[in-house]
Amino acid sequence: MPIRRFFGWLSRILSKKKKLKVGLVGAPNSGKTTLANRLSMEWCGEEMGEVSSLPHETRVVQSKKCVTARSGDYTLVVELFDTPGLSTHEDLWDYYKYFLELGWGKDKADKRIDEARRGISHTMELLGDLDVIVLVIDLHKDPGKQVCDILIDLLDKRGIPLIIAANKIDLIEDNPPTEEYTFLGHPVVPISALHGTNMDWFYREVYRHLK
Repeated sequence: MPIRRFFGWLSRILSKKKKLKVGLVGAPNSGKTTLANRLSMEWCGEEMGEVSSLPHETRVVQSKKCVTARSGDYTLVVELFDTPGLSTHEDLWDYYKYFLELGWGKDKADKRIDEARRGISHTMELLGDLDVIVLVIDLHKDPGKQVCDILIDLLDKRGIPLIIAANKIDLIEDNPPTEEYTFLGHPVVPISALHGTNMDWFYREVYRHLK
């Protein structure tokens, strides 16, 4: 689906709304920033942040706002949010031990974990202010270990539209999923944020959830 057509559809169904807030959430290293950069390039013409293989490299909520569609006197502005990786207390302890193994030292590891906790808290506060949430999961890992069930239950209770993007399909060599499937009752879109695989499918899901 061409980007212009996608935002043309949005401008019609959101004719009473001037701004659309889209948030990317998920576990560390699931590919949120890679997807954020792809969306930001397509929507705003520039990337949002730096991609890193280290967990909790993104520790503060990043946002980018851009005009995406104009129709007469109507203007639709999309604000995209890339959030810190969500982790349980057990996960943070594992990351802390990993940082120590990297030779960081206790002070640096403590600071990284403290900043991660603040970033997670800020992300949870932001959820209720978003119009649609994209939960990015790593297709190579157990979804149940990516804080998915807890988050999905919370979003369902709040009635916030949710899209699940199963990322890194490009790294699946044998029978990568190409047809729709569900997780905890929600449709899943298998994508490659890095290569743009199935992004038309992804945009159709965004449109369907807002229609």
